[in-house]
Amino acid sequence: MHRSHRSCGSGGQRQKSTLILASHDVSAQQSPLRVTASRCLLADSVPKRKKRVEPPPAPPGWDLRYATSNATKGWEDVCSAAPNNARTSWERITTDPRQRDDRQHPLKGSLGSRTINGEELDQWQYEVTAGGRIWYCIDDARRTVWMTDAHVGHPKATE
Repeated sequence: MHRSHRSCGSGGQRQKSTLILASHDVSAQQSPLRVTASRCLLADSVPKRKKRVEPPPAPPGWDLRYATSNATKGWEDVCSAAPNNARTSWERITTDPRQRDDRQHPLKGSLGSRTINGEELDQWQYEVTAGGRIWYCIDDARRTVWMTDAHVGHPKATE
């Protein structure tokens, strides 16, 4: 295991965080290893818009990336509230983002499409829990799924 240490400097803040180390073989039925560590609060340690929602896809899977800053925060909340369901949703979305069933389906009406990187894309929903939702857009040309929002509770936009 490789460890690296960074100095916070005199003004750095320290925070306690949970790091998730995942296997590159996503087909294996292994749970991610969770390690608690004290580290510096650095700008590059926070997930950002357009970054990959880890781990990388297994061929011929789809790349799942954050489309919005709300998605980064929402995904962390979903993972904390329902980790097993979050993992299942990640596996299903990155395997077949257009699969239709009780949990995974396209949104309708004005929520049915969204502009991502200047392109109009279909927007879908995955029901993580009874109230929790992940919204995402499918970019076939890049074989990328853009997570547009994630909610622990039912999204207000659908009320």
